[in-house]
Amino acid sequence: MVIPDGPLLELASLMLDFGRVHRATYHQDGVTRESDTDHTVMLTVIACAIAAEFHPSLDQGLIAQFCTVHDLVEAPPGARDIATLRLPTAKLLAEKKRMEREAFEWIAARFGDVFPWLHRRMAEYEALSTREARFVKAVDKVVPKLTHILNRGATIREEGMTPDELAARYTVQDEEMQAYAADFPELFQLRGVLLARLLEVLDGPGPHPPQADVCLADLSTSQVSEIAAAAAASVLDRSEEPDATTAAAAVAGAIAVFAAALNSSIGRRAALVDVTYTLRQQNTHLLDTLTQVRDLAQQPHDLRTATEALRVIRETTAAELAMTTPAPV
Repeated sequence: MVIPDGPLLELASLMLDFGRVHRATYHQDGVTRESDTDHTVMLTVIACAIAAEFHPSLDQGLIAQFCTVHDLVEAPPGARDIATLRLPTAKLLAEKKRMEREAFEWIAARFGDVFPWLHRRMAEYEALSTREARFVKAVDKVVPKLTHILNRGATIREEGMTPDELAARYTVQDEEMQAYAADFPELFQLRGVLLARLLEVLDGPGPHPPQADVCLADLSTSQVSEIAAAAAASVLDRSEEPDATTAAAAVAGAIAVFAAALNSSIGRRAALVDVTYTLRQQNTHLLDTLTQVRDLAQQPHDLRTATEALRVIRETTAAELAMTTPAPV
């Protein structure tokens, strides 16, 4: 029997898409969004760890499987995470159920004949027909509290929820959990402890994004991506109808930031050389700007200072473009 590579590639692609679904919660810095795969790994490790110590009779392998598939309905095209921090309306709940049903059917149609484990385990989890499934669903209501504490309530502050509103929402959630998790009293106790800690956090200052001295080469790809995208958008936004030179400069500037920040890669160095050559052919002023960005990226900077410096460079670039771009005929 041969493992079919086509469906396997499609499944792998779906899992990569799953990693790009962002939740309402944040990492510890209060800036980086938690992805569905972040959440899935956290839930898997925490659920298995709690089960091993407090409920050893539960099948930890089955728990891990339920954790793995519990949010996969958010991965197919058109699906997404629907936040329920605030009490969802009947309309929102109906939309969530419709989306999840259609996503499940999409997965079953594509993988049911080849990898039936996937949709069968998803269906078993949704049915809550085993203690393991009910245990995972209950722990899934605990894990977000951990992230809220670690990011100092970033999402809660963003939503403008008061401590009283938050406590009331968690009371409703506790009542909902009683229907399927009453035989896991320690999870209710843990939720009470975490709520108390979260309220203490909300009474203090908000999240503190790191501002230590860094080199742009030390930033994550996502952080560099945000800076590069901002650099490109800043140039393009300053022209109602960007011409080819403006657009090329915006894209080249973004690539330059990537290349400089990731210059440990020969391929990235080659990209920087290629961009430099392209700009030399187009515009000397833009080549000077590229050199400034590259030099900035290779020096240690406080992240906030570096971002401000990039803003100044972008504004300078825009001014040079205004002088060098031919007027429309």
